[in-house]
Amino acid sequence: MRELAWRFQHVVDDLEPEQAALLLSVGLVLGVFSPLQLVLLLPLARAGAWLCGTAVFAGASPVHRLGAAAVQAVIGWACICIPLGALLYVILVLVIRRGLPTWVNGLKSPA
Repeated sequence: MRELAWRFQHVVDDLEPEQAALLLSVGLVLGVFSPLQLVLLLPLARAGAWLCGTAVFAGASPVHRLGAAAVQAVIGWACICIPLGALLYVILVLVIRRGLPTWVNGLKSPA
């Protein structure tokens, strides 16, 4: 873990706190959504349907229901994950500005 932290420190050495926070928050929002896409399909589709005020009709074809669920999931993702990513960005900027210099000073080369 210490080696991973040391490598990360050298990657973000030349970045401003805002750039490092943006890199981490966008990476987490986009990176987490991809592996959890199938797991989150139903909750995000329900959130999207609630936000749009629509529901898939029972008489619709399976292709229509799947397409509507996918669109609703994207709407749910946009309305939930993007604000959470923005909040994560603000939190990371504050943490990096206040705590990272003292944390980084404690790291030493693993070699």
